[in-house]
Amino acid sequence: MNRFDPEYILMESVTTYNNRFPSKRDYHSAARGTSYPTVAMLIDKYGSFNNFVESFLKTYISVHECPLPDYLLGCLAYRAKVVRDRRRFHVRFITKDIEQIRVLQSFAQHMQVYPSNKHKPTLYVRLYDTYLVTGLERFYNGYKYFIPSIDFVRGYIETHGHFRVEAPGRYRLTLTGPLVPLCRDFLVGVGARNTRLYSVGSSYRWNIQSGSLRKLRDTLYPDGCVCNERVRMMMYKA
Repeated sequence: MNRFDPEYILMESVTTYNNRFPSKRDYHSAARGTSYPTVAMLIDKYGSFNNFVESFLKTYISVHECPLPDYLLGCLAYRAKVVRDRRRFHVRFITKDIEQIRVLQSFAQHMQVYPSNKHKPTLYVRLYDTYLVTGLERFYNGYKYFIPSIDFVRGYIETHGHFRVEAPGRYRLTLTGPLVPLCRDFLVGVGARNTRLYSVGSSYRWNIQSGSLRKLRDTLYPDGCVCNERVRMMMYKA
């Protein structure tokens, strides 16, 4: 499919109008009474409507850049997936941090949140916004999984880190995930201690002690920055 095919033009128009990728019903409603190809014609041409949607999405993502803020990419990198649901792309993010969901909601118009298991506090977050799906897919396909910026590293910390009490009034932050070595190098460059990095299979773990957190917090959390307020408060308790 190319961007000048009539079915692409119609689907792009519906996508722009809805700010999310269309379903079969969306396309059918838009094509009814027009000269654009019908759903039946698309099935004949592509083998199935799903194949048509897949072809459309590949073309759409190649045409539209949809850059995402560094902070949001840091939050989503290696925590979110671009997946399909009922023939529609969406970004799926799993968390039990309600404050992080509120932060994500500030970037999304179309969001769904529901429990992953009634016996666990974990929540599935689905983000359907076109620019989120497109931006994250391009980010993953570009093999540029790390951005050396304060915003990106702050986002990564907030979704890949957890605090533990070391002593009364003192906390330690543990970072986990595949980007930890790059985050560690970046944070050491802005004041953190160069402490040991642990390898855990294909992932990594790094402990940031309270002394380093006190040196980093003003750099990581400048006035007016987008952030998870719960994590920011923990930083300033260290």
